[in-house]
Amino acid sequence: MYKSLVAGVAATGDISGRKSIGRTGRSGQVLLHNRRTYHLLVQRFVEDLCKKRRCPNWWSVLLSRRVARRLFVELGRAVSTGIDASYYRAQRFAANTPKPPSSRLGPPPPGKQAEGRYTQGKRVVLYLCRTPRAAALEKPLQDPTKPKLYIQEFHLLVPGFKFLRLTEDLERTAPSLQYVLLESEHLREESSFDPYRPTQFLAFLSRLRGIRAIEYPSVRAGYIDDPDAVNLVVLGSVVDQIKLMTRGDPFEYPLQKTQSARLVS
Repeated sequence: MYKSLVAGVAATGDISGRKSIGRTGRSGQVLLHNRRTYHLLVQRFVEDLCKKRRCPNWWSVLLSRRVARRLFVELGRAVSTGIDASYYRAQRFAANTPKPPSSRLGPPPPGKQAEGRYTQGKRVVLYLCRTPRAAALEKPLQDPTKPKLYIQEFHLLVPGFKFLRLTEDLERTAPSLQYVLLESEHLREESSFDPYRPTQFLAFLSRLRGIRAIEYPSVRAGYIDDPDAVNLVVLGSVVDQIKLMTRGDPFEYPLQKTQSARLVS
Protein backbone atom coordinates (compact mmCIF):
# COMPACT_ATOMS: atom_id res chain seq x y z
CA MET A 1 0.00 0.00 0.00
CA TYR A 2 2.79 2.42 0.87
CA LYS A 3 4.47 1.98 -2.54
CA SER A 4 1.18 2.38 -4.43
CA LEU A 5 0.39 5.62 -2.63
CA VAL A 6 3.86 7.01 -3.31
CA ALA A 7 3.46 6.12 -6.99
CA GLY A 8 0.09 7.87 -7.04
CA VAL A 9 1.53 11.03 -5.57
CA ALA A 10 4.41 10.99 -8.05
CA ALA A 11 2.03 10.55 -11.00
CA THR A 12 -0.73 12.99 -10.05
CA GLY A 13 0.57 15.10 -7.20
CA ASP A 14 -2.73 14.49 -5.42
CA ILE A 15 -4.04 11.60 -3.34
CA SER A 16 -7.32 13.16 -2.19
CA GLY A 17 -9.89 10.62 -1.19
CA ARG A 18 -7.45 7.73 -0.76
CA LYS A 19 -8.22 5.68 2.31
CA SER A 20 -6.39 3.45 4.74
CA ILE A 21 -8.67 0.60 5.80
CA GLY A 22 -8.11 -1.35 9.01
CA ARG A 23 -9.25 -4.87 9.76
CA THR A 24 -12.15 -3.40 11.74
CA GLY A 25 -13.41 -1.46 8.73
CA ARG A 26 -12.36 1.93 10.04
CA SER A 27 -10.81 4.27 7.50
CA GLY A 28 -8.65 7.37 7.48
CA GLN A 29 -8.14 10.01 4.81
CA VAL A 30 -4.64 10.42 3.42
CA LEU A 31 -5.41 13.97 2.29
CA LEU A 32 -7.75 16.40 4.03
CA HIS A 33 -8.72 19.51 2.04
CA ASN A 34 -5.88 18.80 -0.39
CA ARG A 35 -3.33 19.02 2.40
CA ARG A 36 -1.07 16.09 3.15
CA THR A 37 -1.66 14.30 6.40
CA TYR A 38 1.04 12.22 8.03
CA HIS A 39 -0.28 8.84 6.99
CA LEU A 40 2.70 7.76 4.90
CA LEU A 41 5.18 8.75 7.59
CA VAL A 42 3.12 6.99 10.24
CA GLN A 43 2.83 3.86 8.12
CA ARG A 44 6.60 3.67 7.72
CA PHE A 45 7.04 4.29 11.47
CA VAL A 46 4.57 1.50 12.30
CA GLU A 47 6.27 -0.91 9.90
CA ASP A 48 9.65 -0.24 11.51
CA LEU A 49 8.26 -0.97 14.99
CA CYS A 50 6.43 -4.09 13.84
CA LYS A 51 9.61 -5.61 12.44
CA LYS A 52 11.38 -5.48 15.79
CA ARG A 53 11.47 -8.87 17.51
CA ARG A 54 12.44 -7.36 20.85
CA CYS A 55 10.80 -4.45 22.56
CA PRO A 56 12.87 -1.34 21.76
CA ASN A 57 13.91 1.38 24.18
CA TRP A 58 10.82 3.60 24.03
CA TRP A 59 12.70 6.68 25.23
CA SER A 60 15.10 6.28 22.32
CA VAL A 61 12.18 5.94 19.89
CA LEU A 62 10.51 9.06 21.29
CA LEU A 63 13.65 11.19 21.08
CA SER A 64 14.80 9.98 17.66
CA ARG A 65 11.60 9.81 15.59
CA ARG A 66 9.59 12.81 14.45
CA VAL A 67 6.38 10.80 14.21
CA ALA A 68 6.84 9.63 17.79
CA ARG A 69 7.07 13.21 19.04
CA ARG A 70 4.02 14.16 17.01
CA LEU A 71 2.09 11.29 18.61
CA PHE A 72 3.05 12.59 22.04
CA VAL A 73 1.61 16.02 21.16
CA GLU A 74 -1.57 14.56 19.65
CA LEU A 75 -2.27 12.46 22.72
CA GLY A 76 -2.71 15.70 24.63
CA ARG A 77 -5.35 16.89 22.12
CA ALA A 78 -7.28 13.63 22.15
CA VAL A 79 -7.70 13.25 25.92
CA SER A 80 -11.18 12.92 27.44
CA THR A 81 -11.83 13.29 31.15
CA GLY A 82 -14.10 11.24 33.36
CA ILE A 83 -15.87 7.91 32.91
CA ASP A 84 -19.26 6.89 34.27
CA ALA A 85 -20.08 3.71 32.39
CA SER A 86 -20.11 -0.07 32.58
CA TYR A 87 -17.48 -2.27 30.97
CA TYR A 88 -17.13 -6.05 31.03
CA ARG A 89 -14.47 -8.73 31.36
CA ALA A 90 -14.80 -12.41 30.46
CA GLN A 91 -12.96 -15.51 31.60
CA ARG A 92 -13.24 -19.19 30.68
CA PHE A 93 -13.47 -21.98 33.25
CA ALA A 94 -13.79 -25.78 33.40
CA ALA A 95 -17.27 -27.23 32.94
CA ASN A 96 -17.57 -28.29 36.59
CA THR A 97 -16.45 -24.92 37.98
CA PRO A 98 -18.96 -23.27 40.36
CA LYS A 99 -19.69 -19.58 39.97
CA PRO A 100 -16.33 -17.83 40.53
CA PRO A 101 -15.88 -14.79 42.79
CA SER A 102 -15.42 -11.39 41.18
CA SER A 103 -11.73 -11.44 42.07
CA ARG A 104 -11.16 -14.31 39.62
CA LEU A 105 -12.13 -12.03 36.73
CA GLY A 106 -9.76 -9.21 37.60
CA PRO A 107 -6.26 -8.62 36.25
CA PRO A 108 -3.64 -11.34 36.64
CA PRO A 109 -1.13 -11.00 39.49
CA PRO A 110 2.16 -9.18 38.84
CA GLY A 111 4.52 -11.16 36.66
CA LYS A 112 1.77 -13.44 35.32
CA GLN A 113 0.31 -11.36 32.49
CA ALA A 114 1.38 -12.40 29.01
CA GLU A 115 2.60 -9.80 26.54
CA GLY A 116 -0.40 -8.19 24.88
CA ARG A 117 -1.55 -5.35 22.70
CA TYR A 118 -0.88 -2.72 25.33
CA THR A 119 1.54 -4.39 27.71
CA GLN A 120 4.94 -5.98 27.84
CA GLY A 121 7.38 -6.72 30.63
CA LYS A 122 6.20 -6.72 34.24
CA ARG A 123 3.49 -4.04 33.96
CA VAL A 124 -0.08 -5.21 34.59
CA VAL A 125 -3.03 -3.77 32.67
CA LEU A 126 -6.75 -4.51 32.84
CA TYR A 127 -8.52 -5.28 29.57
CA LEU A 128 -12.26 -4.55 29.53
CA CYS A 129 -14.96 -4.42 26.83
CA ARG A 130 -17.88 -2.08 26.24
CA THR A 131 -20.47 -4.90 25.98
CA PRO A 132 -20.85 -8.48 27.26
CA ARG A 133 -20.94 -9.71 23.65
CA ALA A 134 -17.57 -8.12 22.89
CA ALA A 135 -16.11 -9.53 26.11
CA ALA A 136 -17.31 -13.01 25.17
CA LEU A 137 -15.85 -12.84 21.65
CA GLU A 138 -12.52 -11.67 23.06
CA LYS A 139 -12.32 -15.07 24.82
CA PRO A 140 -12.63 -17.72 22.08
CA LEU A 141 -12.71 -21.39 23.05
CA GLN A 142 -9.01 -22.16 22.67
CA ASP A 143 -8.87 -24.71 25.49
CA PRO A 144 -11.61 -27.40 25.23
CA THR A 145 -11.21 -28.13 28.95
CA LYS A 146 -12.59 -24.65 29.72
CA PRO A 147 -15.95 -24.42 27.93
CA LYS A 148 -17.77 -22.37 30.58
CA LEU A 149 -17.72 -18.60 30.12
CA TYR A 150 -18.35 -16.09 32.93
CA ILE A 151 -18.54 -12.32 32.61
CA GLN A 152 -18.04 -9.67 35.28
CA GLU A 153 -19.48 -6.17 35.03
CA PHE A 154 -17.29 -3.26 36.14
CA HIS A 155 -18.96 0.10 36.66
CA LEU A 156 -16.28 2.73 36.25
CA LEU A 157 -17.08 5.93 38.11
CA VAL A 158 -13.93 8.06 37.91
CA PRO A 159 -14.69 11.77 37.31
CA GLY A 160 -11.08 12.96 36.97
CA PHE A 161 -9.90 9.99 34.93
CA LYS A 162 -7.90 10.93 31.79
CA PHE A 163 -8.40 8.50 28.92
CA LEU A 164 -8.44 8.22 25.13
CA ARG A 165 -11.92 7.68 23.71
CA LEU A 166 -12.45 6.13 20.30
CA THR A 167 -14.46 8.90 18.62
CA GLU A 168 -15.41 9.80 15.06
CA ASP A 169 -13.45 13.06 15.18
CA LEU A 170 -10.21 11.37 16.24
CA GLU A 171 -8.86 11.75 12.71
CA ARG A 172 -9.43 15.49 12.81
CA THR A 173 -7.97 16.07 16.27
CA ALA A 174 -5.17 13.48 16.15
CA PRO A 175 -4.62 12.05 12.64
CA SER A 176 -1.29 10.37 13.39
CA LEU A 177 -2.84 8.61 16.38
CA GLN A 178 -5.75 7.51 14.19
CA TYR A 179 -3.34 6.02 11.64
CA VAL A 180 -1.31 4.15 14.26
CA LEU A 181 -4.51 2.50 15.49
CA LEU A 182 -5.57 1.67 11.91
CA GLU A 183 -2.23 0.10 11.04
CA SER A 184 -2.31 -1.98 14.24
CA GLU A 185 -5.72 -3.55 13.73
CA HIS A 186 -4.46 -7.07 13.16
CA LEU A 187 -4.33 -10.16 15.33
CA ARG A 188 -0.83 -11.28 16.22
CA GLU A 189 -1.52 -14.90 15.29
CA GLU A 190 -2.71 -13.85 11.82
CA SER A 191 0.16 -11.48 11.04
CA SER A 192 3.64 -11.96 9.68
CA PHE A 193 4.74 -8.97 11.79
CA ASP A 194 4.09 -7.88 15.37
CA PRO A 195 1.08 -5.50 15.37
CA TYR A 196 1.37 -5.01 19.14
CA ARG A 197 4.61 -2.95 19.08
CA PRO A 198 2.95 0.34 17.99
CA THR A 199 0.19 0.08 20.60
CA GLN A 200 2.73 -0.80 23.28
CA PHE A 201 4.45 2.44 22.35
CA LEU A 202 1.12 4.28 22.72
CA ALA A 203 0.82 2.82 26.21
CA PHE A 204 4.27 4.20 27.03
CA LEU A 205 3.34 7.68 25.75
CA SER A 206 0.03 7.55 27.62
CA ARG A 207 1.77 6.88 30.91
CA LEU A 208 3.99 9.91 30.28
CA ARG A 209 0.87 11.99 29.63
CA GLY A 210 -0.94 10.77 32.74
CA ILE A 211 -3.52 9.00 30.56
CA ARG A 212 -5.01 6.09 32.49
CA ALA A 213 -6.88 4.15 29.81
CA ILE A 214 -7.27 3.77 26.03
CA GLU A 215 -10.32 2.72 24.02
CA TYR A 216 -9.63 0.82 20.80
CA PRO A 217 -11.70 -1.22 18.29
CA SER A 218 -12.01 -4.97 18.84
CA VAL A 219 -10.81 -7.02 15.88
CA ARG A 220 -12.04 -10.29 17.42
CA ALA A 221 -15.50 -8.94 18.23
CA GLY A 222 -16.05 -7.52 14.74
CA TYR A 223 -16.06 -3.73 15.06
CA ILE A 224 -16.77 -3.51 11.33
CA ASP A 225 -20.30 -4.83 11.99
CA ASP A 226 -20.75 -3.67 15.57
CA PRO A 227 -19.71 -0.12 16.57
CA ASP A 228 -19.99 -1.15 20.24
CA ALA A 229 -17.30 -3.80 19.80
CA VAL A 230 -14.81 -1.59 21.64
CA ASN A 231 -12.17 -2.49 24.22
CA LEU A 232 -10.79 -0.40 27.07
CA VAL A 233 -7.34 -1.04 28.49
CA VAL A 234 -6.64 0.41 31.94
CA LEU A 235 -2.99 1.31 32.49
CA GLY A 236 -0.66 1.78 35.41
CA SER A 237 -1.33 2.07 39.12
CA VAL A 238 -5.05 2.77 38.69
CA VAL A 239 -5.57 -0.91 37.79
CA ASP A 240 -5.72 -1.66 41.53
CA GLN A 241 -8.45 0.96 41.90
CA ILE A 242 -10.52 -0.06 38.88
CA LYS A 243 -10.44 -3.80 39.62
CA LEU A 244 -12.52 -3.12 42.76
CA MET A 245 -15.32 -1.38 40.82
CA THR A 246 -17.29 -4.57 40.21
CA ARG A 247 -21.07 -4.55 40.05
CA GLY A 248 -22.84 -7.72 41.14
CA ASP A 249 -21.46 -11.23 40.75
CA PRO A 250 -20.07 -12.81 37.60
CA PHE A 251 -22.77 -14.24 35.34
CA GLU A 252 -22.55 -17.15 32.94
CA TYR A 253 -22.73 -16.22 29.27
CA PRO A 254 -24.38 -18.85 27.01
CA LEU A 255 -21.98 -20.29 24.46
CA GLN A 256 -24.62 -20.20 21.70
CA LYS A 257 -24.57 -16.41 21.88
CA THR A 258 -20.90 -16.32 20.94
CA GLN A 259 -21.47 -18.81 18.16
CA SER A 260 -24.38 -16.88 16.65
CA ALA A 261 -22.44 -13.62 17.02
CA ARG A 262 -19.54 -15.06 15.02
CA LEU A 263 -21.94 -16.03 12.24
CA VAL A 264 -23.25 -12.48 12.11
CA SER A 265 -19.80 -10.87 12.21
